[in-house]
Amino acid sequence: MSVFIDEQRKAGRLVLAVVRAFAEAYGYPTFDYDPNQKRDNDGRFATEEGSGAEEPATTDEIKAFVNYAISNPKGSGELYVGRANERLIKEAVKAGRDLRGYEHFIDFGGVRHSNKGHGEGNEKDEHQIPLTPDDFAKIPDIVDNFDNVKFNTRTDHRGTREAAVYTKKYPKDGTIRYIEQIVQGGKLITKTMYKKEIKKK
Repeated sequence: MSVFIDEQRKAGRLVLAVVRAFAEAYGYPTFDYDPNQKRDNDGRFATEEGSGAEEPATTDEIKAFVNYAISNPKGSGELYVGRANERLIKEAVKAGRDLRGYEHFIDFGGVRHSNKGHGEGNEKDEHQIPLTPDDFAKIPDIVDNFDNVKFNTRTDHRGTREAAVYTKKYPKDGTIRYIEQIVQGGKLITKTMYKKEIKKK
């Protein structure tokens, strides 16, 4: 096991400890963390079956992570929420992209960007509904069970950036559009999200 992986573990333990302390202080749900949980050679959590796959974050973990990210504007970190499934991979192939082996992550920057433009007290569009931590907790469902996904490429002075744009309707809650940045190296990272009212017929 490399020193780099050991340092990653230490940093991960610190972040989770801080998130847990924040959640307990403000009454948010907490979650258990076992520093001795089995890991694979890359330092990822291993499943009970020993597949080496990291365990995706739970709903409560996502909510705690989002609340902490919003309350700590200078913090940084990311949370693993699952692997790109076969349906997404097939849609990506149709668009000329290869997402085999890619993994979904929610990160502090994407959470804060989404909240700043579309969170409670910040949403300015009268046809859109302010985001809450419960909406962020839907991300695993959105990326696995999307109604529609499109891929786009944007090039400017900062270079070329690719994104996956998901849409999913929740009949009692609104239609969420979630955008992930496609990052070389196998990551799909939160860029932004917003929620629109469902048009009444």
